[in-house]
Amino acid sequence: MAGRQTHPARWRPSGRAAYGRVSLAQAVALGGGVALFLAGDMLFRRILRFGRPGYRLVALAGALASIPLGLVLAAGQIALLLVVLAVPLSIEGYRELRPAGVTAGIWRR
Repeated sequence: MAGRQTHPARWRPSGRAAYGRVSLAQAVALGGGVALFLAGDMLFRRILRFGRPGYRLVALAGALASIPLGLVLAAGQIALLLVVLAVPLSIEGYRELRPAGVTAGIWRR
């Protein structure tokens, strides 16, 4: 294996890569991939007939809305996707687990 490259010749590690711009294809691949995942998850849940698609539709729209941000700042798109996935799905999980009419006991005395 002596003399063989272990990585492509054009690949150069750079700390600036995450803070730079990406191409339209890369931004669409990331935002569209997350949106496609959420669409598949909604279809799966519809087939099994559990859950409501409300929060997942919001997350899907947010994933598609992250594409223009990726054209300007790649790290911004990743951060927005993190928020878009974490917040609506956390709210959905909280609302499904919390019994109706019961408030959080740690804040009331």
